[in-house]
Amino acid sequence: MTIELKYQALTTSLLLCSNLLFLMEAQARPKVGFENNASTQPTVAGGTTFSCIPQGNNYATVGQKADREPVPLIVWTPKGSNHFGEKYPPQTRCQIVTQKLNAAINANGGTMKNLLLTNGMVNSQTVICTLRQQENACNPGNTLFTLKPENASRSGEIISQLMQIGRYGSSAGFIQETSGQVYVDLGDWENKVF
Repeated sequence: MTIELKYQALTTSLLLCSNLLFLMEAQARPKVGFENNASTQPTVAGGTTFSCIPQGNNYATVGQKADREPVPLIVWTPKGSNHFGEKYPPQTRCQIVTQKLNAAINANGGTMKNLLLTNGMVNSQTVICTLRQQENACNPGNTLFTLKPENASRSGEIISQLMQIGRYGSSAGFIQETSGQVYVDLGDWENKVF
């Protein structure tokens, strides 16, 4: 009887722990997406790829599907790169971030679905990062880029600008703000702009 009670106690403990972990995950990662189920269509591997292209004196990180026009995500300017010194001119920042964005998509199974773009703190600096399903916070491994100090307090606004809300309509659908934290589901963004 003692073994049976221990087994029941262990089983109950494991069930409680798994329920607690589920609740913690549900609270730590807000639901982000369209309400009309437009985001239920999966983003196929190889669907959207990002590249770094010159644009006059600037460089742009652009997303493109095989048969569609490229859509700029970030334009890297000399003025914007001044804060980061000569080591990180616009072309270098563009190439680094483009590579990190493609790596994040590859690490997410080749899809942008359920890949979130958000802001956070890494090494006492405000950063923009990508979060996969199992991640809850920015870290050195998922950081795309660091914001200049004058932009750090407007990180949510910066993310909105990156997603080109003005060009593609209202933010309803793919931007969710929770307690000052902005989350963008890149899969929903991809479905909307392409």
